[in-house]
Amino acid sequence: MTKLYELLAKPNKKGDFGIEIECEGERLPVLMPGNAWNQCDDGSLRGEYPHGRSEYVLRKPLSLDDSMAAIMDLIKQGEDNKAKFDFSFRTSVHVHLNVLDLHIHHYLNLVYTYYIIEESLIRYCGDERIGNRFCLRLRDAEFIINQIGQLFADAPRYLFHLNMEELKYAAINLAATARYGSVEFRGMAGNLNPDYIRIWLKALHNLRTFAQQYDTPKQIHDLFVNTHPSKFIEMVLGDVYRFFAYENEVNDMRTNFSLSIDLPYMFKEVNIVQPKPKQKIPDKLIRAEDLAAVNMMNVRWVVNGNELDNYDLTGMEWEVDLDIIDNPPNVALQDALLHGFKRAAQGEPV
Repeated sequence: MTKLYELLAKPNKKGDFGIEIECEGERLPVLMPGNAWNQCDDGSLRGEYPHGRSEYVLRKPLSLDDSMAAIMDLIKQGEDNKAKFDFSFRTSVHVHLNVLDLHIHHYLNLVYTYYIIEESLIRYCGDERIGNRFCLRLRDAEFIINQIGQLFADAPRYLFHLNMEELKYAAINLAATARYGSVEFRGMAGNLNPDYIRIWLKALHNLRTFAQQYDTPKQIHDLFVNTHPSKFIEMVLGDVYRFFAYENEVNDMRTNFSLSIDLPYMFKEVNIVQPKPKQKIPDKLIRAEDLAAVNMMNVRWVVNGNELDNYDLTGMEWEVDLDIIDNPPNVALQDALLHGFKRAAQGEPV
């Protein structure tokens, strides 16, 4: 099955989470090189950078345990600096969940399942995040479903064409996938509470695991139809479900199920034919200087339909097949070049 890292032509990075923590306050710690975090400015925050406002971003994706160790280290550096953190409504904790190793079907499963249980997830993140313009839910911006529907109908195409401007303030930012190989969850309010953050990370980890257990979004649709909503979300969130349960969760899930009902029906299976790898000349790249002996023929050379006078091979690098007019002089030269390539690749004089 085609994995997202193959579709996106990205390295298959390890690690589960990339975390961004936005902070305002006083005496915020200035981090030294070699730390697990990058420290950068964010103009949407109040205060002077770096002591009055800063955004701390993990340098690379980390596992759950390593992410928590990095957060504890950031807390300690704040304590050592006698920092006063002020997590206003402008601050948030953004989590990038690594999806590079997911099959495209599992990726869409994750998105669809998220939308069904979105209310439970956002409520955990704090009442002030409900309706917040920096983490819009599906019910806050129903136009989002139009773009997501296109993704479900033709994922290999629309994955690269999601509108960043429309999605960057959604509670789940899918435009991050083509750029970073992640899904960005923007729901959590700014904080440095390690227990609170750990539960959030574990819930997102469990969501990804659940999505990988089913072949298509239609199977998840059918599961929800045939399962009580509270049981469904417990299956998704597993051992942290109790932290997300609330009185009206059943009605909210049914509402979101209705809002996202088109997605599993728009879904089309993705069968990607992998291109055959180019045949490369072994050991080294053959330059024209290596083939000077075969460029002594006085012929008319036509490349892609254009006649070239006094064609000079000097400095050229040959990595692809020649596309030449099929006439005797050109065929003779091509044969000579290919013979020269073969001999040069074998370390023989040409």
